[in-house]
Amino acid sequence: EVLSKNSSPGCPQDDPCLHAGRPCNNHARCVESRDGGGPVCECVLGRSGESCHHKTQPASFSANSYIKMALTASPPPNTTTLQLRFRTWEERGQLVAVMSHHGREKLGLQLVEGRLCVQLVLHHTPDTQLCLSQAHLNDGKWHDVHANRYGEWLELLVDEGDGVLYNTTSTPSALQGWTRSLSVDRHEGVHVGGSPEYVGVSLHTV
Repeated sequence: EVLSKNSSPGCPQDDPCLHAGRPCNNHARCVESRDGGGPVCECVLGRSGESCHHKTQPASFSANSYIKMALTASPPPNTTTLQLRFRTWEERGQLVAVMSHHGREKLGLQLVEGRLCVQLVLHHTPDTQLCLSQAHLNDGKWHDVHANRYGEWLELLVDEGDGVLYNTTSTPSALQGWTRSLSVDRHEGVHVGGSPEYVGVSLHTV
């Protein structure tokens, strides 16, 4: 015998994204946006769009190649999330970076001797680098990467794993550490692969 009050069997079917006119498709999750803008769909890797109905297109990179992307809106300054899927045999190289105007502040993912690292450069703050020191990811296999930033705090997660595939920085001791901002240049500040560098009127990659 079960005693119950003000409860009903099963899980609630209320979907705030559905009520907002943006139903989440293809195994996406409905989450609250980090800038307080209401519910949004968090797509799985390989999908994009408001309702996650678009397939992302893979791209191949040779040495010193890159893609520069423009965003439709500016990300919130106090928090950043980078998600990507990659495979490579290379030991070193930048995977993706988001940066402020002129690149003075930056959040980037890169391979260093086959190990994945996330680097944070903020104004008036010591540079921070967080690496998965025991996981070599230049094995030619596909890897899913999530890097999260809240102020100065960083989290790095690969293949939804733990142990050697998961790492975080220490929690900021002061409130100011949680509110450090990175204002991404949505027109020029997103680079996949290497970063372009302007020298005079010519353009080359580094």
